[in-house]
Amino acid sequence: MWAQLLQEREKDQIAAINEGFESVVSAMDRLGKKDWFNYAVGLLVNIAVAAAFSPSAARDLLHGFSHAVQPLFDAFLKLIGS
Repeated sequence: MWAQLLQEREKDQIAAINEGFESVVSAMDRLGKKDWFNYAVGLLVNIAVAAAFSPSAARDLLHGFSHAVQPLFDAFLKLIGS
């Protein structure tokens, strides 16, 4: 049972990775070199994070990060608002 669940999850991950790579290839025609490079790097980071963390761990990591940087954004908004 667990082996089958793992195989299904692996198939889903492989399908998502393949879809991402297809997206990068198709973006070559519609994006400039710098935009395409940024898109490709962002997608690769997204795939790496998704593969490394469970959805709940990734959510907790992003939640913690947003709480850590929120004071910086608040201070910046006060500076530009004055």
